[in-house]
Amino acid sequence: MYSKDSLADYLSKFSFQNIVNSISAILEGKNVIIYGASEAFCHVFDNYDFSKLNIVGIVDIRFKDSGLFLGHKKYSPSTIPKKFPFTILMATLNIENIKNHIEKNLYPKYGHFPLISLFDDYYNKNLALLSRSTAYADPKKVILGSADTIQKGWISTDSDYLDITKHFHWSRLFDEASIDNLVAEHVFEHIPLNKIKDCLKNIHKYLKLGGKLRFVVPDGNHPASYYREMTKPGGWGCGANDHKVFFTLELLEQIVNPLKYVLDPIEYFDSNGIFHKKSYLVEDGFIKRTANGYPTYKSSEKKAFMESITPKLREQFIDNEFAYTSLFVDIIKI
Repeated sequence: MYSKDSLADYLSKFSFQNIVNSISAILEGKNVIIYGASEAFCHVFDNYDFSKLNIVGIVDIRFKDSGLFLGHKKYSPSTIPKKFPFTILMATLNIENIKNHIEKNLYPKYGHFPLISLFDDYYNKNLALLSRSTAYADPKKVILGSADTIQKGWISTDSDYLDITKHFHWSRLFDEASIDNLVAEHVFEHIPLNKIKDCLKNIHKYLKLGGKLRFVVPDGNHPASYYREMTKPGGWGCGANDHKVFFTLELLEQIVNPLKYVLDPIEYFDSNGIFHKKSYLVEDGFIKRTANGYPTYKSSEKKAFMESITPKLREQFIDNEFAYTSLFVDIIKI
């Protein structure tokens, strides 16, 4: 099953300095702006010789003030100086998102300028490896937004190679009606609400009849306000600053009902704050963040957690010895 090469693996297999030298020769005498102060770029900048590139600045959307980064002037995308022509050297692994941003936001302001990707070879090799893996997998079981998650017999993907909002990402990897199972554990809450239905339409096209999307997100009906404040869009929990939607079973039903799916809820709180749970087949996709799978709260947060639940709803947490849960629903193509 597919597991992409890490950047460290890639750099060890190929002479990355040769790639840097080749790009330097192509861009000799030209002003170069590095786009993306990524961890990957910081690593290679510290370990390889970039001195033959005429770097006039480093751009990153996170830069809010002027100054230096890795010894070069730093700019936000909106403060790139217009006084000189330049080539942008994209220095992130997520090439397509950067291209889309440049075409949408920078070309109208600066006109068209050349683009080169520092990690294009790395990206293409991994995409080819993923394509081969999806072609021969039977049954086809795919993890969406996997990050570092690996399951035996499953194909791990992330948004660099399979952005589920983009139909052409699906079409370049899969035949229609070819996928048996999909798992999306804490993925869909990061997608804007106006794109959710399109994602589900893409998925419907590539699932087999009876194929299953295992859909797992933070539960907006969880009765602990402590949990809701932590996991809501903009909440204080890890990653919640990027959450776009706070799903409930009722909201998911509204989104899915017009589509050709049936819902099979596995774990969820209803609108009255009562927890529901039933057994499920792990072979259809292992899920870590469940009532039994989540680590229990630390003793320091137990008091705050329990006090944030109305007394009549606390007993279910005590009786069943759980705290954090997910809205866990199988969405089945019909």
